Amino acid sequence: MKTIDVPNMVLIGATGRNVGKTTLACALIERLRSKFRVIGVKVTAADDDQGNARTGSKGCGSCDDLRGPYEIIEEQNAEGKKDTCLMLQAQAAKVYWVKSLRSHLPDAVNALLSQVGRDCVLVCESTGLRSVVRPGLFLLADNAEPASSRPSAERVRQWVDRVVCFAGQGFDVDLDSIRYDGERWHCPARASCIILAGGRSRRMGQDKSLLPIEGKPMIQHVLDQVRPHFDEIIVSSNTPEVHQFPGIKTVSDQEQDRGPLMGIFTAMQASSHDTSFVVACDMPNVDITLMRYMLRQAYRYDAVIPRANQRFLEPLFAVYNRSMLPIIEESLAQGKNKVQDVMTLGRVLYVDLSEEQQRSLLNLNTKQEYTRFRETDATRQAEAE
Repeated sequence: MKTIDVPNMVLIGATGRNVGKTTLACALIERLRSKFRVIGVKVTAADDDQGNARTGSKGCGSCDDLRGPYEIIEEQNAEGKKDTCLMLQAQAAKVYWVKSLRSHLPDAVNALLSQVGRDCVLVCESTGLRSVVRPGLFLLADNAEPASSRPSAERVRQWVDRVVCFAGQGFDVDLDSIRYDGERWHCPARASCIILAGGRSRRMGQDKSLLPIEGKPMIQHVLDQVRPHFDEIIVSSNTPEVHQFPGIKTVSDQEQDRGPLMGIFTAMQASSHDTSFVVACDMPNVDITLMRYMLRQAYRYDAVIPRANQRFLEPLFAVYNRSMLPIIEESLAQGKNKVQDVMTLGRVLYVDLSEEQQRSLLNLNTKQEYTRFRETDATRQAEAE
């Protein structure tokens, strides 16, 4: 089944009942409606051979009276307590309840998009719809208490951009940080970003983190790219006086001259999140799409590492979970300082890179590489103009 791209949609799924899914949807509608025409949508799918929608072990009965393969019903009642009524109360421009047989969900989605147009923002409640739609942003509502997750949520967890926990008083993310700029959604990951800037730049002959890229130091250029995607950024630096930025934590290695593995270890210990995205300051092009993909896969692994041609690893543009800390600590204790030394000791997902992705993950280690990058970048900007 071909996935339907809906970049103007934020899709909200849930791990179970009473986890704040509708509360989250309404809160986002209230924040987005001042800038966009916001359409609220609730999708209920029915198994074709059951005649009703499955929300657990039994059908909810919402689709028992389904007329045809799908229906799109506009909600008119702003006084009721149904999810769609609450969306109207949040002042969505329009709200629709889409009821569909599961096999006809693509038809239902296409019919809805034809009806509402593309010049709007869709705030949609559904978990299973992610198997049919590729939204601009996919949030999974959960509660703060450990609980089993619905099978439907586990089936789509690999695509979740952010798990949002609701504890009855509020969410674990600043909802104002979830925004849409008309082309792309921005939402801080439930992770930290670690920028490695602790190297000695021996091959460059000078501090490469301060070399100018587009009129700013290279480390600032990297920082500006990742800043919208994280609520915590840590700079790993052994010259913290050089790498001070407002609102950014700077940490120095526990032991000097132990290489980037020590930098990763020290910064992860200082992190407030279990998951960290690591990027070297000499990688000027941050592939945000690849970064977010790796973050989505990290819940099942100790680390997610890009790989080129089935062999060459890029461990300095990678995702590490806190479960890697004991492994890294043991490796360092044994005098093994290479990041590659720990890769065989944990549960690692290797992400094979396309040729385009390989070109984007460019390290600038020498003056020749830096000069070539500046020339190529200048050419690209001139062509874009």
